Amino acid sequence: MKLVELIEGAVELRWSWLPYWLGANQRLRAELEVELRDVALINGLTTSAEDLSALSRVACRRIQVRFPGLVGLEQALLALSSITETSNTF
Repeated sequence: MKLVELIEGAVELRWSWLPYWLGANQRLRAELEVELRDVALINGLTTSAEDLSALSRVACRRIQVRFPGLVGLEQALLALSSITETSNTF
């Protein structure tokens, strides 16, 4: 599961997969989406699996930087990447 998607050229975070206290933080969401959009534009990222994985890692690092007192938060968020979807998940 990647925390970041590119939908119609726009970077979108999968906020519903984050802990509630992160996903409900409107200011955090807005700031991160701008930062991730800029990273995607500067680096010419595409919808490839590798690029979305890289952008997801950036999102995890940026969240950890905002909450330095929560040691291990980045690793916990990165662990979400081990979740896989099957075609009939939902």
